[in-house]
Amino acid sequence: MTSANQSLKARALDALSSEPQDGAVFSILSRSGQFLLLSDAPDDAKGSELFVEFPTDAETPRSLDLPVAFYSKRRKIFDGTWKTSATLDDETLAPTGPWETLCDDFNDSYAFCERSIPLVGNRRMSRRLFFSYNESLLLLFDEFSGNSADRADAPLWNYQTFFPLDPDVDLLEDPEAREIILRRQIAPIQDAASKSAKQTKKQGKILSEEELLMEELYSADPIESEIFEILARIFPFTLPEWKKDKSQGDLRVRKRPPGLQLTAKREGGVVTSALLVDLNARRASRRCSWRPLTVGENMEAVDEDSAVGRKIQLGREQYVLYASTSPCPEIRSILSRNLLSDFMFGKFTAKIGVDPIVDVELEDE
Repeated sequence: MTSANQSLKARALDALSSEPQDGAVFSILSRSGQFLLLSDAPDDAKGSELFVEFPTDAETPRSLDLPVAFYSKRRKIFDGTWKTSATLDDETLAPTGPWETLCDDFNDSYAFCERSIPLVGNRRMSRRLFFSYNESLLLLFDEFSGNSADRADAPLWNYQTFFPLDPDVDLLEDPEAREIILRRQIAPIQDAASKSAKQTKKQGKILSEEELLMEELYSADPIESEIFEILARIFPFTLPEWKKDKSQGDLRVRKRPPGLQLTAKREGGVVTSALLVDLNARRASRRCSWRPLTVGENMEAVDEDSAVGRKIQLGREQYVLYASTSPCPEIRSILSRNLLSDFMFGKFTAKIGVDPIVDVELEDE
């Protein structure tokens, strides 16, 4: 089998098999920068794996599209081309150089990787990928930043990215909130149950009330009788939670090809977009809510041209995102915590406040 005919996972594992790893650290970026693997337990029945293929560090790509494959519990979720594009006042922002790694940190509790690429007009795109193993959270965060003139003139950014879903993944959209449950059918039980009930009748047995109820239930529309396994719950973290709220962007389901399209629009020096993937199936039935956070600098609130702050509650747990978007990050505060960071993701409790899981400080980059 040629390399072109191999799956992304096979190509990535072939390339990464010779890369050194320490102990139980499973995530890795290849020396050439071509393959990125974020995983809590490769090939484990309960583990998750995200594969992303970049052009090599010496290659200037024609677009920002990247092959991607994502598995959870050995079931494929994302598979295909992760398409991304942006325009600035109707000017398409094409790459002018290769991808480069700004920061990577792989250990036994999380994986973080930030890769960046130059764009026309001295602009830049940065893609941050963060996977917290213990919290079962995957964050995909994009930032498009303008030059000094853009920050002064505040042009209009239009951003969109498309996540290709495996055709077997079923989507369950919330009617009011911008959240989507990803699930997969694991057993069409209607046929088996109906067959069992018919066999019981043939044997001349008297059915109990419970058996009659089960027969009626499983004799209903087969769609209502399917059993689904929840794979993940997805949140467009930088958009408002409620669909009725005015938003400069959206998360939409596309059927051909199957996938999720995330968009963002903003006038200013930067535009950001984030997708948070919750892989804890037990949390899928619990209440969730997210909102923007005020980021302070010198006792004043700053806008997205300086920093982004978000907070989400998943059941009993609460998490906080902070990302600096200014050329020179300053000391800023979020939920009473002072930060001199480029990126931070952590838990929030009433007793401790913000407790970082990952905190990328300036000297780390």
